[in-house]
Amino acid sequence: MAACCRSTSFARAPTLTADAPTSSSGEAGMDRKRTKRGFRKIKVKGRIMLGGGHELLQVPKRDASGQMVVARSAGSTRSFEMQDLDGKGSLGDQLEFRFSAKPQAPLYIEGDGLTTSFGIFGAPGSGKTVLLMHLLEQVLAHSREDDDRKYGALILDPKAALIDDVVEMVERAGRTKDLVIVNTDELTKSASTVNVIDCSLDPYELGAILVLAGRSAGIDASDPFWFQEWTNLFTATLSILRMHDRLNGPAGAKRRPVTLRRILDAIFEQVEVGEGNKAVRLREIQHIARSLASRLAGLSREERADLRTDLQALSRFFKQDYVATIEAFVTKAFGMFRRSKLWCYSGDTTHEAIPFYESIIERGRIVLVSISPAEPILAKTLSTLMKSLFQRTVLGRGELLESGIISNAVRPLVLACDEYSEIASEVPGQSMGDGQFLALARQYGCMALLATQSVNVLEASSLKDAWRSVFSNFAAKIYMRLVDNQTAEDASKLAGESEWKVRTYSTSVGGDNRQLSQSRDLRVRTNLPTSVLTQVLMRGQGVVIGSLDGGTTRPDTYYLSVPEPKSAAEPLAAGV
Repeated sequence: MAACCRSTSFARAPTLTADAPTSSSGEAGMDRKRTKRGFRKIKVKGRIMLGGGHELLQVPKRDASGQMVVARSAGSTRSFEMQDLDGKGSLGDQLEFRFSAKPQAPLYIEGDGLTTSFGIFGAPGSGKTVLLMHLLEQVLAHSREDDDRKYGALILDPKAALIDDVVEMVERAGRTKDLVIVNTDELTKSASTVNVIDCSLDPYELGAILVLAGRSAGIDASDPFWFQEWTNLFTATLSILRMHDRLNGPAGAKRRPVTLRRILDAIFEQVEVGEGNKAVRLREIQHIARSLASRLAGLSREERADLRTDLQALSRFFKQDYVATIEAFVTKAFGMFRRSKLWCYSGDTTHEAIPFYESIIERGRIVLVSISPAEPILAKTLSTLMKSLFQRTVLGRGELLESGIISNAVRPLVLACDEYSEIASEVPGQSMGDGQFLALARQYGCMALLATQSVNVLEASSLKDAWRSVFSNFAAKIYMRLVDNQTAEDASKLAGESEWKVRTYSTSVGGDNRQLSQSRDLRVRTNLPTSVLTQVLMRGQGVVIGSLDGGTTRPDTYYLSVPEPKSAAEPLAAGV
């Protein structure tokens, strides 16, 4: 069944080898290169509109028509110009900040900015979701006529509020056939399934990501030992199940993917082995491991060594007295996936030639993950799991090309998330998590659009003290209206030293406590006032700090108004 806007099943062409003939379609970006040694850095031509550019003005706080203003244009290199405010040389009693009434030249994201990361910060109702959807729609419409260069996407919606909006947006972008929705109700209605761990990662990498997803759902322990043992259990189980399928499947048969439900059943289900007094009850994975132990001789030396290590690790694990503790962790994080309602996330169809996450790169799929917050553990665990597997697949793009699992070396990608703090993940001291991904994603052609409320919310998320590793890897930060002082102060510091006119008052008292004098001046300050971010910005207005082209030009400060959402389902023009 072909993929549609409400299905997770989609047809795939036969897998192409790394040396397959290249397509001549499309002029955007770099020349198509498919080599066994990876690919060049992906370049995307064209641009997308961020919004209307404005000036931030300082005007007297009083109603009068035709008066002059003290204005500072966008850009840190332009100086202010002080004008006669009331025609009599007076500066007025008080100045206030306002956006210019009409937009100036539009602001565009272009060049390397189309494969870099942007952070969007804003209070509820500030318009950050509108901006996110506005940018995402243009990204998905970019080069949509070129099957090789249209964007592949993973869109995360932890609050399950964007399904209808995304469906309409994808329709306007002309990409309906590429949309795959991962949502319990949608999958159940369409009788579709998806294997949420279907990827080509090494068992150890996949096991570590499963544990990371479990930790993000709130499972914690004071000793890292528990997480390492948990990882070892998943790693050994994955390896043994994969080898069992390979040795027992019909010759020439397509692979049978291991699913999350199958891993859990193998760990928890018990089988009776032997007869009479010699009968013993074993976990299913122990029984499978015993059957493989007698077949080591038929494997290559490397396979034999790896399998022996996994068999020993599994045997040692079930002999320890902490098995119940690890099983409690597994049950809390993933036990829900054994419920019949959630079997839709463990599809085990074997006709797909390319793993699920690799197909986003190879076929340009648009995957929307939208799980109801009424099931918070499921929403957090599944969203974090799919995000992390997508990230590791993107960073392994060179190896996937070399092995022939994928063949597309030029497709740009985008990772988008509203309420990012809900699924942020980082493991301090380990080379996995969002900080590392954002630092490296640009090389592999992946843009990130991540929206959240404030840096305090980030710090309170699963990132903890590692939130700055994510924050520092945004090429540009877009601040909508804020209600958090720390975020406003960080934005003020990032804007750098610029000249602003502010009214100051001073009072002095003489030494004998009898002389009193007061004065007021219009002085220069060197930071963007935080009041602009907390009191001046209206819905849909923002301050952009950083580079819009990926760092080719000098970073700057821009003032932005976001276009109103489109009401008609009109296709966007592809980027040029």
